[in-house]
Amino acid sequence: TAAVMTSKEAFDKLTDEQRQIIEEEFAAGAVLNNQLSTEAENGAVAKMEAEGVVFNDVDLTPFREKAKSVFDNNKTLSPGVYDKIQEELAKIRG
Repeated sequence: TAAVMTSKEAFDKLTDEQRQIIEEEFAAGAVLNNQLSTEAENGAVAKMEAEGVVFNDVDLTPFREKAKSVFDNNKTLSPGVYDKIQEELAKIRG
């Protein structure tokens, strides 16, 4: 996970055109980052399989349900953050 942040004060000093460029470029960068990460992961999996590693498909539903409690029990997180993360992951995986 990576994030780019700036203060509202600094962002508000930019022109509309500058803000649009920044938003578009970071969105494009996120897409490229996801693509490169997927390619790297696929390459690593292929290398491991070539060495004899066997990957098993598992039902992720029970794992996700158990992991949800970590988010629900962490009082420092915003309410609903788990559901928001799952929504974003669904978009990425889609």
